[in-house]
Amino acid sequence: VIYVGRVTVTKNIELLIQSMSLCKRSDFTIIIAGKDFGMLNKLKNLTKKHGLEKRIIFRGKISENEKIKLFSEATIFVHPSLEDVFSLSLIEAAGSGVPSIAFDIEANSEILENNCGMIVKNPTVSSLANTIDYLLEHDDERNEISKNASNLIPKKYDWHNTAKILEQFYFQLK
Repeated sequence: VIYVGRVTVTKNIELLIQSMSLCKRSDFTIIIAGKDFGMLNKLKNLTKKHGLEKRIIFRGKISENEKIKLFSEATIFVHPSLEDVFSLSLIEAAGSGVPSIAFDIEANSEILENNCGMIVKNPTVSSLANTIDYLLEHDDERNEISKNASNLIPKKYDWHNTAKILEQFYFQLK
């Protein structure tokens, strides 16, 4: 299970760490990768408090190549933010075919529509833990999400398509 993005208070990574302590499965690790914006020590203390030091790996800032490698090795990507308006890391992960989980806020539902990921309606630690457990238990569901996301997300968020849609919108305003 991976999280890739800024390590900052607005990303709510502590929800991901707390959810791991509630997951029924204990045969997975979480990799948290991204530049620290003042939360790393708090997250490491929370990891220690829950006895998860051997199951949570903090990678720090990573290169684009390292991010691609993480996506290629991941079973699940979790985007625990409750404040992001439009998450590029969620689009990158889903578009890479990583089955992704996000809370039902802002554009996440639109990004993960058409079974391109799982939306957690209730933004709680237990709901996130249950969704992680569910995806880890259901290989067929993960494979279907991966296939859908890797086919649909790159087309939907292609710069050429986005520019064409924006251009059409502007012409409608005339």
